Amino acid sequence: MRFHAPLVLWLALPWLISWILFARGQRRALAWVLATVSDRFRSRFSVHSPVTLAWHLRLLAVMGLALIAAGARPYLPGEAEIEAERARVVLLFDASASMYATDVAGNDPEASGDDNRPKNRFEAAREAASLLIESTPETSFAVASFSGSAAIHTPISADRGFLSDALRGLEVHGQYQRTGSSLAGALDTIFDFQDPTRPNLQAVILSDGEQPVE
Repeated sequence: MRFHAPLVLWLALPWLISWILFARGQRRALAWVLATVSDRFRSRFSVHSPVTLAWHLRLLAVMGLALIAAGARPYLPGEAEIEAERARVVLLFDASASMYATDVAGNDPEASGDDNRPKNRFEAAREAASLLIESTPETSFAVASFSGSAAIHTPISADRGFLSDALRGLEVHGQYQRTGSSLAGALDTIFDFQDPTRPNLQAVILSDGEQPVE
């Protein structure tokens, strides 16, 4: 087993020192209760016997060490190689006002009513992105959007449920954001996901092709 953040393991040293001091104080307090308080009133001062206190302290030590180990992010050799080989794609949505245009016809000839109603461009883009995510299970995705400004909605992730929730919550940018479509802002967003150790980054821009603003 290896660790992504092995320096976190050094926290075990101050934790063990703190635990030893705490355990010593608890044992002394229990010893005083057992020596000076009658059996009748002892439960008002402590719920522990020497045996239960020992088990309680051991459990506390193990839980602390487990949390520190989890913070160091352990992994098995080979898992990192698999993750490093996973393709990474940034889905960049054009979220300008023009994406509200309802001019995308339903493409299912067997559907009727609302199931085959015309969609706005943004809905069509979300459906296309969802289909791409579902059809490429070995790929990790990030979700971002741009108009006159850019926004990152998720980090790169392979969690399909997390990505689906992000797509469902994605909307065209509101009035508080700049209007228009700035491809320069979109490219800057792609750069935010770059990792020198993992060059296999791709981007898919879902846009209506509106002329970008300067």
